[in-house]
Amino acid sequence: ELFQVLSIVIFVLLVSLGLKYRKYQPVLTILGPIILAIGFTLSTFALLEVPLSIFHLMSLMLVAAIGLDYSLLFFQGAQQRAVTKHWNHSVTVAFFTTIGSFGVLSVSQLSLLNAIGLSVLIGVLWVYGLAWLSTKTILNQAFNRY
Repeated sequence: ELFQVLSIVIFVLLVSLGLKYRKYQPVLTILGPIILAIGFTLSTFALLEVPLSIFHLMSLMLVAAIGLDYSLLFFQGAQQRAVTKHWNHSVTVAFFTTIGSFGVLSVSQLSLLNAIGLSVLIGVLWVYGLAWLSTKTILNQAFNRY
């Protein structure tokens, strides 16, 4: 059921971003890292042989929300070239704050806190890296046109 809820959340994000941008390129640039990060997080758990619980799956919704923030901020920063460097620094500070707080939860002895911390920690690492890479790709394409 949680996968269905997560699918609905992603579909709502897809529709709302589609209505905002009205082009597929920005929507894919923003949502692509989120969808890939969720898949890579699940793959990471499979490789580490971590049994999934409801708390892992609920945490993936948090990864989607945090990932949306990172993707939107990187994308908006890339569009405003004059402040891109400062914009990226702000996102990086937020990223390290998230890594720190969920990293502490991931080493907890309580299985609930451990599941939430580990899921968000792995997911945020994936989504931050993928959002950063997709934005760099957009910037390189824009600079190569001119």
